[in-house]
Amino acid sequence: EFVDLISDSDESLTYYLKNINNSKPIDIFRNFHTLKARFASFKINEVVQIIHNLETYLNDMSNNWNSTNIEIIHSIIGKIKLTQSIFLKEHRKLVEVASTSINGTNTEGNLNLLISDIKSAFEAFNKKFILKEISTLFTQFIAPIKELSEQQDKLIEIDILESDIYIDPHRYKELLNNLIHIFRNAIDHGIESRNERIAKNKTETGKIKVSFSLQSKNSIEIKIKDDGRGIDPQKIKSKALTLEKFNKLDLDKLSDEEIISLIFESGFSSKEEINSISGRGIGMNAVKTEISKLGGSLYVSSKIDEDTTFLINLPIFN
Repeated sequence: EFVDLISDSDESLTYYLKNINNSKPIDIFRNFHTLKARFASFKINEVVQIIHNLETYLNDMSNNWNSTNIEIIHSIIGKIKLTQSIFLKEHRKLVEVASTSINGTNTEGNLNLLISDIKSAFEAFNKKFILKEISTLFTQFIAPIKELSEQQDKLIEIDILESDIYIDPHRYKELLNNLIHIFRNAIDHGIESRNERIAKNKTETGKIKVSFSLQSKNSIEIKIKDDGRGIDPQKIKSKALTLEKFNKLDLDKLSDEEIISLIFESGFSSKEEINSISGRGIGMNAVKTEISKLGGSLYVSSKIDEDTTFLINLPIFN
């Protein structure tokens, strides 16, 4: 997972540094928002903070994509690349298999060699063991969930149920990368503080349950459920009324389910303040985007003060 992150981030950084003039701010935002969550999972806070600064600047631009702003964005992305390279040099023990490749002065070349060496070391293994039992792919979220819950002084138990469903993880790679947003939002938005849960006669420990089921021989369903405060459709509606992009919607005619589904729209967040965890209104849209790319569907249901459930239906690729 760490090697994939470094490879993916290097690819994105190189692409946007070369193609910044032809890029769209929303694409840059979405890409780096997901990278920020993945870097945060490994506690690489130096990179997380600079990406957060990039998001803030992109947000403040108000779609004014002129030469001055493009130059500033290019500079910030360059700083992210430099910070990542410095991190790899300072933590070479993490990647001992290619430690000799980071002793030179050509950082970009050495980074590519580092990635190549590590990928080669795992190539034979990956060829022999392609399919993975789907629940094993979700163990990557346990550590970041534990880390974030400790930061917020919350007790959270995650239960990932085993299944007999096997998939090719490479076909779902981008979606798996983005699902981190659902778990981060469950902790930051959904599951209450210890005192709040006790006041509601709930157990002090919040719960997140992940389960899998075969819908047909060609499709699977992933269910992610938390027992937090739920999503209040009236709160979502009130926030939507303040956003210009929803002016054309007759919100009074929408059902509670349709109102709640607005959380998947780009730029929508029920949080009043933006922090390094959530509030940008990009994460859930990124999840929906990746599911759509796979030809799948996404549905959310919620009961106030009881639970929130995300149902993700995906095709099975042979």
